[in-house]
Amino acid sequence: MDKNIEQRICFIFGIENGIPCDESLKILQKVYSESTLSLEEVWKNKVEAYLYRRSYKYYDVEDFQKTLMKTVWDNNSPDVIFLAARFLELIKMFVSNNCETVKVPIDESRPVKLWLNKEIEDLMKKRDRSYQIAVFTKSDQKLMEYRTLRNQVIYGFRSGEKSFYLNLIQNSSSQDMWKNIKSILA
Repeated sequence: MDKNIEQRICFIFGIENGIPCDESLKILQKVYSESTLSLEEVWKNKVEAYLYRRSYKYYDVEDFQKTLMKTVWDNNSPDVIFLAARFLELIKMFVSNNCETVKVPIDESRPVKLWLNKEIEDLMKKRDRSYQIAVFTKSDQKLMEYRTLRNQVIYGFRSGEKSFYLNLIQNSSSQDMWKNIKSILA
């Protein structure tokens, strides 16, 4: 497969799921290992890929608490590692019983913004959370907090894009510079 296509797929998948490109390549190869399609065919044909993750939409907190109350937690084992593993196993079992797993499509056709970094993504998450709180509480203070975060995200987008393209043009030879300019204009 063409290395550029592979890197682009991994980059898009990594950004959407918040994981590094190396790990996203392993995940994608595992997903498509059972499939007859290669990653390149998926990219060209825009075949949808899916991830499975928990849906907390119909999560019932009271039911989860009841199952926790009914569980016998007393264990006189002196091995702390065993107890921690047992605790983790029980919690995973309770969550899997109360939260269903849903099939979520991976949209690979969304354009990638190469200047996005972790700081901007964190600001975007804070902004979205702040918006939810502002709508729920209907507080002017929370609305102002949302607006400042929104403005910080917009500033981060603009400054990140500007610095990305300046670095792209400054750190290249004249031949590469024209390729970069054509890719920017396209």
